[in-house]
Amino acid sequence: HAGLRWVEVTSAGYTRYDTPDFLEAFRSRGSAFSNMSGVFADPCAQHALAMMLALNRQLLPSHVDQLTDQSWHYTERRYASAILTGQTVLLLGFGAIGRRLADLLAPFGVKVYAVRRQTRSERGVTIIPETVQRMSWTGVVYKPIPRASVRLSMVRPSGPVRPVVETFLAVARKAAARA
Repeated sequence: HAGLRWVEVTSAGYTRYDTPDFLEAFRSRGSAFSNMSGVFADPCAQHALAMMLALNRQLLPSHVDQLTDQSWHYTERRYASAILTGQTVLLLGFGAIGRRLADLLAPFGVKVYAVRRQTRSERGVTIIPETVQRMSWTGVVYKPIPRASVRLSMVRPSGPVRPVVETFLAVARKAAARA
């Protein structure tokens, strides 16, 4: 519609719309495009934090044990468990949800790194500028990637972004394996 001046999607992400053609079409018309990331920042960040805590403390396998044979794998779970305090968290993408997650992680004393396009500074977070290099075997490489015990993609792995997310996670796994 020629009179359309603003479109807002009812989702936090906008990956499928983040294309030069789409954005140029809006710019050329003088129209605005926005998403609802602020609305979802708290619930999504709390969900990510809950999963980080549950996975570190082995709650999911322990829950399965209680639902099945009700066994207590004390030694196995104890040595496989970790606490979040002092860990390093690496995020791909640092929008409203990532910023809220960083706020929720602050009391745990974690070191947060975030890879994103814009390199403006953020309080309590080390920003790693997205350095894109085309390589025949990987597609996209991020440098430098710190060793991180927790690696989260805050970006939906679909469309043209999928290889970026897959490569990020693969490189982050390799960095974590370095010891």
